[in-house]
Amino acid sequence: MSEVNKKDKNLGSGIFNSFLWILLLCLLFIPGYFFYISFISEDGSLPTTSEILDSLNKNSPDISEDDWDKESEEERETIYSEDPVPGENFFEKFPVIAQQQAYVAVPMRVDTENPPAIVIYNHGDLEVVQTSIDSDFMTKLRLYAEVFTSNNYIFAASDIHDNEDGDAPVNDIENLISWVSENYTVSEKMFLIGFSRGGYTTTNYALQYPEQISGIALLAPATYYTQWGQEEADKIMNIPIKIWHGTDDVNIQIIHSRNFVEQLAGYDKEIVLLEKDGKAHYDVDDEYIDEILDFFETTLQ
Repeated sequence: MSEVNKKDKNLGSGIFNSFLWILLLCLLFIPGYFFYISFISEDGSLPTTSEILDSLNKNSPDISEDDWDKESEEERETIYSEDPVPGENFFEKFPVIAQQQAYVAVPMRVDTENPPAIVIYNHGDLEVVQTSIDSDFMTKLRLYAEVFTSNNYIFAASDIHDNEDGDAPVNDIENLISWVSENYTVSEKMFLIGFSRGGYTTTNYALQYPEQISGIALLAPATYYTQWGQEEADKIMNIPIKIWHGTDDVNIQIIHSRNFVEQLAGYDKEIVLLEKDGKAHYDVDDEYIDEILDFFETTLQ
């Protein structure tokens, strides 16, 4: 081989080797740079193992809700609300509103000239609103959603702080209504459904915001009738209220609903009680959806 060819070959080999070194440096520099901007603190110190894990977990969808800051909470709300899952005649959304998991079912077709009314369902004890639709409770909510969205209603439910005492559950309902109203065109009509302990939450909300409510359906409700007087009766005087309660209910005996109706009648507030013969507590939580719909429809006429 001539000296010229050897020089050319050596030159080409040198250029190729230099290119490999440059490529290797780039491969090392790029991840190192991202590690630096992600994990190195402002004072230049290296992070601990726990700090790295915390940084990685901050954006993980599996992080505990209690550890989220406000920004992370809004991000989760976006995750569950951007891509609704279609039901038979409705779209489902699962927003987290003020740290409370919610469920919202919206009609697939909405007439802007006749916008839907809102129906808020307040659940009983031990029932939990989830993002999965596989539980018995979520299956029940979907039954309600199917009926009401098919008749020009938006159906929604919240965890409402597990029906605890105080203003927290009432605030949760108000937050849920505000979220629905801000995201959809709705009518001024709004209805409440309260099952079991959710009946107590429902009536508490009605006492604070009676002007918003067009009708209330109570299902085997906890009402605490002894707490009601003329002042309370006057606040809900113009709200149509109907109760469905089983005669064989041992969780909340029907005598409580009878006493509630009698108590309010003493203050000139009429409440309709439908006594369901032979029905137990959990026989009236989703068995009378069509009757509830008819009741709400009547108030709209």
